[in-house]
Amino acid sequence: RQVYFAAKAVKLLRQFKFLIRCFGFAAVIFLPLFLTGCVRDKTEMKKLKAIEYEIVEAADVKPKLMAVIEERKARPFRLTYRDGNDYYAAVGYGTKPTAGYHIRVEEVCETNQGIFVKTSIEGPEKSSHEPACDTYPYIVIKMVYTGAEIAFEP
Repeated sequence: RQVYFAAKAVKLLRQFKFLIRCFGFAAVIFLPLFLTGCVRDKTEMKKLKAIEYEIVEAADVKPKLMAVIEERKARPFRLTYRDGNDYYAAVGYGTKPTAGYHIRVEEVCETNQGIFVKTSIEGPEKSSHEPACDTYPYIVIKMVYTGAEIAFEP
């Protein structure tokens, strides 16, 4: 009877060692995959030149671009659209509780990493009596397509 228990214990020990080896092997293979992450490029952005642009009125926005803006307007968005030689950058600030918001283009320039677009939003003045209704402020910027990607300020 003792021989039976000893044989059973040896068999269990072998199974346990096998499981430990399997988990160890899996850890060696998969742990590096989980510990690595996306690393942001630490290259410093250098401004090369200012880009000429124009602000597109809502009535003049291309229908395909306007459809995407309408679809996404309730939440903040940043998107690009190319139509032939024209390149568009659109920035939306999501749902706002009143009218009277103004979006300012702070900068549009070419850098060593592409075209950089920076915008900001200003709320209605405290003294203004804007009606309480949801609005969806956005801006569309048109520029000439140069082949460079557009990057928005984070």
